[in-house]
Amino acid sequence: MKIATKKEKLERYRVNLQELKRFAREYKMLEDLVRILSPADTKETKATLKNLGNEKVKLCRKVNSVLKEKRAIEKEIDKVKNSTEAMLLRYRYIDGKEWEEISELLNYSERNIYY
Repeated sequence: MKIATKKEKLERYRVNLQELKRFAREYKMLEDLVRILSPADTKETKATLKNLGNEKVKLCRKVNSVLKEKRAIEKEIDKVKNSTEAMLLRYRYIDGKEWEEISELLNYSERNIYY
């Protein structure tokens, strides 16, 4: 696999993970609002609960998709022979850490980490 393709996959995973986090926050907010409505047993409340269930299904699908991507990335990282490089890749692409933070964690200069 070409390096550009690998980078695209890593970046897509990071974007998907951010999207998943946003979606989860949105779902949590909706769930909290539905709790307020729950005591009222009306048609609207039942419809709202059904719609929330549909959102939960979407969330589950997104989680499964991101987990599949994560497993594929971890499998590739596991192939890296240099343990420092593997850790760097995990910090950056799995944990989403910034270069500066990674340099502190690995005790290297930021320039060396980026290189």
